[in-house]
Amino acid sequence: MDQNNQNPGGVGAPPSSEVGIRTMGSDTNSVQRGDAAPMPESVLPPQSEKEAFFKPETQSTMPSSNNGSTGAEVGSQPEGNKGGKKWLFWVVFGVVIIGVGLLGYFVVGPLLFPETAVVESPKPTPTEQAMVHNTYLLGQSDASSEVRLSNILSATISTNLQAISVTKLPSGSLQEIVVKDSAGSQVPWSSYLSAYLPALAADQIKNWFENDFTAFLYYTDDGVWPGYIAKVKNGVNIDEVKSNMNAMESADLSGFYLANPGNGQDFKSGQLNSFQTRYKVFSEKGASFNYAFVNNYLVISTSFDGLKKAVTLLGY
Repeated sequence: MDQNNQNPGGVGAPPSSEVGIRTMGSDTNSVQRGDAAPMPESVLPPQSEKEAFFKPETQSTMPSSNNGSTGAEVGSQPEGNKGGKKWLFWVVFGVVIIGVGLLGYFVVGPLLFPETAVVESPKPTPTEQAMVHNTYLLGQSDASSEVRLSNILSATISTNLQAISVTKLPSGSLQEIVVKDSAGSQVPWSSYLSAYLPALAADQIKNWFENDFTAFLYYTDDGVWPGYIAKVKNGVNIDEVKSNMNAMESADLSGFYLANPGNGQDFKSGQLNSFQTRYKVFSEKGASFNYAFVNNYLVISTSFDGLKKAVTLLGY
């Protein structure tokens, strides 16, 4: 056979896969046939060796298995498993790294480097602005003094007023008293009046009256008599205030005096100029409890003459 011949299309025929081998058997057969020369015996190489030598690297054309998978899919399965294992490894590795980082940040870090406690400086307590006293008297008083109370109790108030009353003034004189607390601020009327009249709560009084008030001492030959002027707040129903202030008439009023006023009679109605008054006479000479609403002012006096002098200095 001539392996160098070309087919008419010009494409070389593939080389024969047969191999000629001379053996003793092949030579004997040639002699028996009368061949001019010994002829080699054609032998095909083993199929298994041929397939192993020419195993293709591309996708196999083997028919699909019963479950629809091709031979190539079966052959590529180990690569897929390998990639999945790598992906799982990196996921687990990442979770471990994050866990270690969180453990170090929240547990190990605070143990090795504890935070230093920050001591905050106490904030200064805001200081209330001192209330300044402004007199309600339009006319000039005969004298003026100031007291500072260590506490706002009726006994403390009386003690301080008694100390001032030691200095005598002519009969008919009115001395204004500025009442301050230990810090030097004007004592509010609500706190001052409730010290004498516990039945009236300071919060109630504060709703009706301004904080500032005018205190005074009125002098007579019979003694020294305290009195007060307070102003009703604008917009407050004065009739409601009058009704609530009637509680004074059933209270113990002896604390308003610098000395025991004696036994008291029942309250009666009176009149001063055009203003209605309520008064109670006591057994001690010159002692009487008087109060009147003069427009939007409440005037209280432990002497009737003191009430008249105070209303005059108010401008009425």
